[in-house]
Amino acid sequence: MTIPVAGRGTRLFPHTHTTPKPLLPVAGKPILCHMLDRLAGLNPEKVTLVVNPGNQDEIEACANAVMPGRVVCQVQEKPLGIAHAILSGGIEPGPLLVILGDTIMDAPLAEWIPEGDFIGVKEVCDPRRFGVAELDGAGMVTHVVEKPERPMTNLALVGLYYIQDSGALKKAIEKLISSGSRTKDEFQITDALDILLAGGWRPCARAIDEWYDCGKIDALLDSNRRLLANYPPPVPDLPGVELRPPVAMAKGASVAGGRIGPCVTVMEGAVIRDSEISDSIVSSCAVIEGSSLCQSVVGKEARITGFSGSLSVGDHSEVSG
Repeated sequence: MTIPVAGRGTRLFPHTHTTPKPLLPVAGKPILCHMLDRLAGLNPEKVTLVVNPGNQDEIEACANAVMPGRVVCQVQEKPLGIAHAILSGGIEPGPLLVILGDTIMDAPLAEWIPEGDFIGVKEVCDPRRFGVAELDGAGMVTHVVEKPERPMTNLALVGLYYIQDSGALKKAIEKLISSGSRTKDEFQITDALDILLAGGWRPCARAIDEWYDCGKIDALLDSNRRLLANYPPPVPDLPGVELRPPVAMAKGASVAGGRIGPCVTVMEGAVIRDSEISDSIVSSCAVIEGSSLCQSVVGKEARITGFSGSLSVGDHSEVSG
């Protein structure tokens, strides 16, 4: 099992300037922890995380808290795309499950895997942001293309791939890289998969009902909202605070006065005083005082005082009204 988490997360700046994308909080825990929680039932012997140089220790510590002793990190030395990241992770003989590291999805993987190769897809309104799949009449994938300007279908690739012959995928990626063929200046997994499809590979298109995209700020907030609604956390005991669930409140957080919720995540060490917070994510050790925030993402150790409105501020920032 391979999870590429080496992307720079440019669409999530300023937060990913200092925090690796898979460790950004959503619905009470890092994105990566949501992913690994959903994979634990498969009881994998090894999960390979492909990381950026310098991020290994932080990501490995987080992952091993969920799956002790089963996670290894491999470094992608250069940001050359997802296909290159998968190859950097080391492709061993046998079946391979690949899940991209900025999405969370609910899928019956234990049921699907014994039935053979598949690619996860979901109907979306604007597929131009994603890789897109084309199917035959039997629901098998025949062609995939990365972020097409004129999509032939509205079936987005959700970043979930299972192939029993990992050696074939390895050869396809090596062929792609040796040819120097890049899309949007990167070696894309969609292009490697299309090499296999052109040779007759026919994976099943598996429809994903619940897909939580965390690749942009608005998508991160939307996923926070939906995850909290679909998996309501325990209602925190906050005397003197007007509480509007769902709210994911870390035990080490401190809230006094004001109103919290709905759809709010507050991470460990955060301090909120006399403030109104809704539809927002407050990272660890942030301090918010006398403020009214909605649709906001507040970075670690940021300090917000007397501000009203929506904002997205990175770690260690200061904002005052």
